[in-house]
Amino acid sequence: MAAHYPVPRASLRRATVLHARVAALAAALGAVAHLGMAMSGGWMAALSLVMASACAPCAWKMLHRPSLGAARMLVAMSLGMAVLHGALLLVTGPAFGHSHGAGTTATTVLPSAHAAAALAVMGADFASALLTASWIRRKAAVR
Repeated sequence: MAAHYPVPRASLRRATVLHARVAALAAALGAVAHLGMAMSGGWMAALSLVMASACAPCAWKMLHRPSLGAARMLVAMSLGMAVLHGALLLVTGPAFGHSHGAGTTATTVLPSAHAAAALAVMGADFASALLTASWIRRKAAVR
């Protein structure tokens, strides 16, 4: 039977802080992905800039002084953004380059680029939410 040796509290704190920083970096990656989407222009650019700026304060807080409040907000924002991007992908995807009544049904490369960007942002948002939620769980277990 293997003996159970307790892990020193200092290493638990270091691991918890490292975990918070990895979660913050995932959120920052999501913000960078939003900024990348903003390069496409149009009304989606403005929406992407708003979403990127919404992520920044909580990601910054998690990077420098992690707190449960910032972590909970980051999880909520990340999941909300992932759902919003999924909805935008479903709503704008099929009809986004399709013209009715003009005699043609021309599609462009833009929908596939939009879909790829939306999926990348959704992945970053889900990763951020998962890492931050697991940090909250770890923080609760340390107490």
